[in-house]
Amino acid sequence: MTTPAPPAGGSWAERALAALAADAVPTPLRPVPLADLPDLPAIGLYVKDESAQPTGSVKDRLPARLAVADPENSAYFPAWASGCDDYATGMPSRIPGIGRPRTEPGFRAELIDLVVPVPDAASVAAMRWLHRAAGLACGPAAGTALWAACHLAARMRADGRGGIVVALAGDGAEPYRATHLDPGWLAGQGLDPAPYATRLDRFAATGEWNWPGKYGS
Repeated sequence: MTTPAPPAGGSWAERALAALAADAVPTPLRPVPLADLPDLPAIGLYVKDESAQPTGSVKDRLPARLAVADPENSAYFPAWASGCDDYATGMPSRIPGIGRPRTEPGFRAELIDLVVPVPDAASVAAMRWLHRAAGLACGPAAGTALWAACHLAARMRADGRGGIVVALAGDGAEPYRATHLDPGWLAGQGLDPAPYATRLDRFAATGEWNWPGKYGS
Protein backbone atom coordinates (compact mmCIF):
# COMPACT_ATOMS: atom_id res chain seq x y z
CA MET A 1 0.00 0.00 0.00
CA THR A 2 1.33 3.43 -0.81
CA THR A 3 0.13 6.66 0.74
CA PRO A 4 1.42 9.70 -1.15
CA ALA A 5 0.27 12.23 1.47
CA PRO A 6 -1.41 12.22 4.87
CA PRO A 7 -5.19 12.23 4.33
CA ALA A 8 -7.54 14.69 5.98
CA GLY A 9 -9.06 11.92 8.07
CA GLY A 10 -5.83 10.90 9.77
CA SER A 11 -2.09 10.49 9.40
CA TRP A 12 -0.52 7.95 7.07
CA ALA A 13 0.60 6.00 10.14
CA GLU A 14 -2.99 5.75 11.37
CA ARG A 15 -4.12 4.54 7.95
CA ALA A 16 -1.28 2.04 7.87
CA LEU A 17 -2.28 0.65 11.24
CA ALA A 18 -5.89 0.48 10.11
CA ALA A 19 -4.81 -1.55 7.10
CA LEU A 20 -2.89 -3.91 9.36
CA ALA A 21 -5.95 -4.26 11.59
CA ALA A 22 -8.04 -5.22 8.57
CA ASP A 23 -5.62 -7.93 7.50
CA ALA A 24 -7.10 -11.32 8.34
CA VAL A 25 -3.86 -13.31 7.92
CA PRO A 26 -2.25 -13.85 11.34
CA THR A 27 1.54 -13.55 11.39
CA PRO A 28 4.07 -12.44 13.99
CA LEU A 29 5.86 -10.10 11.56
CA ARG A 30 4.56 -6.74 10.35
CA PRO A 31 7.43 -4.66 8.93
CA VAL A 32 6.63 -1.00 8.20
CA PRO A 33 9.35 0.43 5.91
CA LEU A 34 9.74 4.17 6.24
CA ALA A 35 11.64 6.81 4.36
CA ASP A 36 13.92 8.84 6.58
CA LEU A 37 11.37 11.18 8.15
CA PRO A 38 12.18 14.07 10.51
CA ASP A 39 9.79 12.68 13.12
CA LEU A 40 11.00 9.09 12.86
CA PRO A 41 11.37 8.69 16.65
CA ALA A 42 7.75 9.68 17.25
CA ILE A 43 6.55 7.26 14.59
CA GLY A 44 8.72 4.51 15.99
CA LEU A 45 7.36 5.05 19.46
CA TYR A 46 3.81 4.99 18.14
CA VAL A 47 4.31 1.64 16.44
CA LYS A 48 6.16 0.15 19.38
CA ASP A 49 3.77 1.40 22.04
CA GLU A 50 0.77 0.07 20.16
CA SER A 51 2.43 -3.33 19.85
CA ALA A 52 2.72 -3.60 23.62
CA GLN A 53 -0.87 -2.70 24.52
CA PRO A 54 -2.92 -5.58 25.97
CA THR A 55 -6.11 -4.07 24.60
CA GLY A 56 -6.91 -6.42 21.77
CA SER A 57 -5.48 -3.91 19.29
CA VAL A 58 -3.91 -5.04 16.04
CA LYS A 59 -0.47 -4.99 17.65
CA ASP A 60 -1.62 -7.27 20.45
CA ARG A 61 -2.79 -9.69 17.80
CA LEU A 62 -0.17 -8.95 15.15
CA PRO A 63 3.00 -7.41 16.58
CA ALA A 64 4.64 -4.82 14.32
CA ARG A 65 8.26 -4.27 13.53
CA LEU A 66 9.82 -1.08 12.29
CA ALA A 67 12.20 -1.00 9.32
CA VAL A 68 13.97 1.97 7.75
CA ALA A 69 14.99 2.28 4.10
CA ASP A 70 18.37 4.03 3.84
CA PRO A 71 20.04 5.29 0.62
CA GLU A 72 23.72 5.25 -0.24
CA ASN A 73 26.08 7.54 1.69
CA SER A 74 23.63 7.85 4.57
CA ALA A 75 24.80 7.42 8.15
CA TYR A 76 21.75 5.58 9.48
CA PHE A 77 22.51 2.04 8.34
CA PRO A 78 26.11 2.03 9.60
CA ALA A 79 25.01 3.77 12.82
CA TRP A 80 22.32 1.16 13.41
CA ALA A 81 24.59 -1.76 12.50
CA SER A 82 27.54 -0.54 14.59
CA GLY A 83 25.65 0.92 17.52
CA CYS A 84 27.41 4.26 17.07
CA ASP A 85 24.86 7.03 17.71
CA ASP A 86 26.93 9.80 16.12
CA TYR A 87 28.13 8.02 12.99
CA ALA A 88 29.13 10.23 10.04
CA THR A 89 29.85 9.33 6.41
CA GLY A 90 30.84 12.83 5.30
CA MET A 91 29.03 12.29 1.99
CA PRO A 92 25.68 13.75 0.89
CA SER A 93 22.75 11.62 -0.19
CA ARG A 94 21.80 11.56 -3.86
CA ILE A 95 18.20 10.75 -2.93
CA PRO A 96 16.63 14.11 -1.97
CA GLY A 97 14.82 14.29 1.33
CA ILE A 98 16.22 11.11 2.86
CA GLY A 99 19.58 9.96 4.12
CA ARG A 100 21.92 12.09 6.20
CA PRO A 101 25.74 12.38 6.20
CA ARG A 102 25.57 12.30 10.01
CA THR A 103 22.94 10.83 12.29
CA GLU A 104 20.46 13.36 13.63
CA PRO A 105 20.26 13.92 17.42
CA GLY A 106 16.81 12.33 17.49
CA PHE A 107 17.99 9.05 15.96
CA ARG A 108 17.12 6.19 18.31
CA ALA A 109 18.44 2.86 17.09
CA GLU A 110 16.57 0.93 19.78
CA LEU A 111 13.26 1.73 18.08
CA ILE A 112 14.34 0.18 14.79
CA ASP A 113 14.24 -3.54 14.07
CA LEU A 114 15.94 -3.41 10.68
CA VAL A 115 17.63 -0.90 8.39
CA VAL A 116 17.64 -1.84 4.71
CA PRO A 117 20.47 -0.18 2.74
CA VAL A 118 19.21 0.62 -0.76
CA PRO A 119 21.54 1.32 -3.71
CA ASP A 120 20.72 4.63 -5.38
CA ALA A 121 20.35 2.94 -8.77
CA ALA A 122 17.80 0.60 -7.18
CA SER A 123 15.85 3.63 -5.90
CA VAL A 124 15.71 5.00 -9.44
CA ALA A 125 14.66 1.65 -10.88
CA ALA A 126 11.89 1.30 -8.29
CA MET A 127 10.71 4.87 -8.91
CA ARG A 128 10.37 4.07 -12.61
CA TRP A 129 8.70 0.75 -11.87
CA LEU A 130 6.07 2.47 -9.73
CA HIS A 131 5.13 4.67 -12.68
CA ARG A 132 5.20 1.87 -15.25
CA ALA A 133 3.43 -0.81 -13.23
CA ALA A 134 1.16 1.16 -10.90
CA GLY A 135 0.72 4.49 -12.68
CA LEU A 136 2.22 6.39 -9.74
CA ALA A 137 4.55 9.24 -10.73
CA CYS A 138 6.73 9.20 -7.63
CA GLY A 139 10.20 10.45 -6.83
CA PRO A 140 13.39 8.59 -5.91
CA ALA A 141 12.67 8.54 -2.17
CA ALA A 142 9.49 6.60 -2.91
CA GLY A 143 11.66 4.26 -4.96
CA THR A 144 13.90 3.72 -1.95
CA ALA A 145 10.88 2.79 0.14
CA LEU A 146 9.53 0.44 -2.54
CA TRP A 147 12.84 -1.37 -2.90
CA ALA A 148 12.99 -1.90 0.84
CA ALA A 149 9.36 -3.05 0.85
CA CYS A 150 10.16 -5.65 -1.81
CA HIS A 151 13.19 -6.74 0.20
CA LEU A 152 11.01 -7.17 3.29
CA ALA A 153 8.26 -9.00 1.42
CA ALA A 154 10.84 -11.37 -0.03
CA ARG A 155 12.35 -11.89 3.40
CA MET A 156 8.94 -12.70 4.85
CA ARG A 157 8.31 -15.14 2.00
CA ALA A 158 11.70 -16.80 2.52
CA ASP A 159 10.92 -17.18 6.22
CA GLY A 160 7.51 -18.67 5.47
CA ARG A 161 5.63 -15.69 6.89
CA GLY A 162 2.49 -14.17 5.41
CA GLY A 163 1.19 -10.66 5.84
CA ILE A 164 1.38 -7.22 4.32
CA VAL A 165 4.03 -4.53 4.00
CA VAL A 166 3.14 -0.84 4.28
CA ALA A 167 5.37 1.67 2.47
CA LEU A 168 5.27 5.45 2.31
CA ALA A 169 5.59 7.19 -1.07
CA GLY A 170 6.58 10.66 0.05
CA ASP A 171 7.63 12.48 -3.12
CA GLY A 172 6.38 13.10 -6.65
CA ALA A 173 8.29 12.77 -9.92
CA GLU A 174 8.02 16.29 -11.33
CA PRO A 175 11.05 17.86 -9.55
CA TYR A 176 13.32 15.12 -10.93
CA ARG A 177 12.76 15.45 -14.68
CA ALA A 178 16.27 16.87 -15.15
CA THR A 179 17.97 14.58 -12.64
CA HIS A 180 16.82 11.11 -11.60
CA LEU A 181 14.54 10.76 -14.63
CA ASP A 182 17.19 11.99 -17.08
CA PRO A 183 19.47 9.30 -18.59
CA GLY A 184 22.32 11.79 -19.07
CA TRP A 185 22.26 12.84 -15.43
CA LEU A 186 22.18 9.22 -14.28
CA ALA A 187 25.15 8.35 -16.50
CA GLY A 188 27.08 11.29 -15.08
CA GLN A 189 26.40 9.98 -11.58
CA GLY A 190 27.46 6.47 -12.54
CA LEU A 191 23.99 5.09 -11.85
CA ASP A 192 22.64 2.19 -13.93
CA PRO A 193 19.08 1.25 -12.94
CA ALA A 194 18.76 -1.53 -15.54
CA PRO A 195 19.94 -4.51 -13.43
CA TYR A 196 17.68 -3.46 -10.58
CA ALA A 197 14.72 -3.00 -12.92
CA THR A 198 15.24 -6.60 -14.06
CA ARG A 199 15.17 -7.77 -10.45
CA LEU A 200 11.94 -5.88 -9.78
CA ASP A 201 10.27 -7.32 -12.86
CA ARG A 202 11.31 -10.83 -11.87
CA PHE A 203 10.13 -10.30 -8.30
CA ALA A 204 6.75 -8.99 -9.48
CA ALA A 205 6.33 -11.94 -11.85
CA THR A 206 7.68 -14.81 -9.77
CA GLY A 207 8.25 -13.65 -6.20
CA GLU A 208 11.95 -14.51 -6.56
CA TRP A 209 14.51 -12.13 -5.07
CA ASN A 210 18.26 -12.37 -5.59
CA TRP A 211 20.14 -12.33 -2.31
CA PRO A 212 23.80 -11.22 -2.67
CA GLY A 213 24.24 -12.44 0.91
CA LYS A 214 21.77 -13.50 3.56
CA TYR A 215 19.07 -10.86 3.40
CA GLY A 216 21.36 -8.60 1.36
CA SER A 217 20.02 -5.66 -0.64
